Amino acid sequence: MAYNGLNLGNVKNQNRSSILKLLNDHGPMPRKDLSARLGLTPASLTTLCGELLAQNILFELGEVQQEDKRAGRRKILLGINYAYRHVLSISIEAPATSVTLCDLRGEHCITRRIPTDTNVEPEVFLKRVANVGKALLWENSIGREELLGAGVSVPGPVDREKGVSTHAYRVWDQPVQVTAPLAEALECTVLLENNVKAFAQAELIYGLGRTEENLLLLNETCLEDIEEAITDEKFVVVDSIQAVYSSEMSSAAGSVGQVRECAGKLMRIAKSRGITFFIVGHVTKEGALAGPKVLEHIMDTVLYFEGEREESFKILRAVKNRFGSVQEVGVFEMTGEGLFGVTDYSGIFLSETRGEAAGSCVTPSETGNRCMMVEIQTLLAKTAYGLPRRMPLGVDNNKMILLIAVLEKRCGIPFYNQDVYLNAMGGIRLAEPSIDLAVCAALASGFKNVAVDKYTAVFGEVGLTGEVRGVTYAEKRVNECIKMGFKRILFPAKNFKSVKKFENQIQLVPVAYVNQMISKLFSE
Repeated sequence: MAYNGLNLGNVKNQNRSSILKLLNDHGPMPRKDLSARLGLTPASLTTLCGELLAQNILFELGEVQQEDKRAGRRKILLGINYAYRHVLSISIEAPATSVTLCDLRGEHCITRRIPTDTNVEPEVFLKRVANVGKALLWENSIGREELLGAGVSVPGPVDREKGVSTHAYRVWDQPVQVTAPLAEALECTVLLENNVKAFAQAELIYGLGRTEENLLLLNETCLEDIEEAITDEKFVVVDSIQAVYSSEMSSAAGSVGQVRECAGKLMRIAKSRGITFFIVGHVTKEGALAGPKVLEHIMDTVLYFEGEREESFKILRAVKNRFGSVQEVGVFEMTGEGLFGVTDYSGIFLSETRGEAAGSCVTPSETGNRCMMVEIQTLLAKTAYGLPRRMPLGVDNNKMILLIAVLEKRCGIPFYNQDVYLNAMGGIRLAEPSIDLAVCAALASGFKNVAVDKYTAVFGEVGLTGEVRGVTYAEKRVNECIKMGFKRILFPAKNFKSVKKFENQIQLVPVAYVNQMISKLFSE
């Protein structure tokens, strides 16, 4: 075959890469199938596979079971030896940096995390990161010759050719040479990439996108070039809007003017061409969308993807929606196979040990069309300071202070010398007034040091006079409690008429005042 001046060495490397990619995407297969799919002659394929087998990059898995028992050439499956080499994955972010050792498939991972110290020089911190990587190699008896290389991801723009992090958000404000000190310390090739692009490339090569034929990854931040590249796509994801800039403006990417102009231009492209855009934006430390407020006004829908790094469950919350309710939430679970929706969402917000310790109570919380059973936990500790601390998570701070005042005034429970800590399990935020009574129950349980029965649920709004006010969707809340196996429920007396039909399925305990709820809850 004539290649018209094309370097034969490059052709050979391309063919080797094609073999490995095909086996990685579709799994082990015999030489005959590889030859047919790649369009290579059997002789050429045999030679290439022989070299890969000799280098221990490929290995033989055994014969293919054939239905036809007649004599013929044996078909032996070829697969990739993912343990041929190892790689280090380094993710530098705030507040923690992770260093992961894994095989070429990204499996058998061992991860170490260290705090991202922004108070020291970047060179000093990178040396610490390299030492963690070397420790992982030593602990797992992996020599330097078995380390293929290291990949580093940082949040923000990078110069891949120079190995420089231009601006790592919340880590380094100035340009930092990343690859050179790590390559010297680890004695291997080090590649640098933006964290989001690294995730996208990994998904494209190893994840759910590896078998997709219509997935385009564009490494571009100039708005005009992005517009030119968009043709007949149905969906476009821009990550992130703070990194996109227009060449028609002199200001830097991420500035108020650039964000406003780029978002407006993308909206016009979406409306004129009928394309759905998903625009990802950075958030502030407080969790609000960074940049000008007009960014939210331009968008048709604003979604917040919430969840702690250590938690596998994530919550998608709508804070603006021109086409539907803003009260809807989606619950998802991050697995090794990707992000999947959770249908049995009530159970994830309940602890396995509820009912065993004082200070917790379960409430049915209505969010959009969903009713979820959420456990509210409290912890009371005698304050060591003159002013007691009030630290809620998932519940508004002012709401907790108000309910504490009601319990002190109307129920005689003193909190003036108690630090109060409150948490809504699962990282969910509760804003509806129906959680008031459950918060009061959890606080009273913590003060009395008496656990609330694990099969008891509480809901209702609490007024400043101590009365328990009726709430909406009472029937739906009671029905959810029944479905989740609860046996007793305390609720506003004003809602009794609407839920009376459930009295044969669950014990209904209507209450009119907070002190009445406490008396019935802890009477046994």
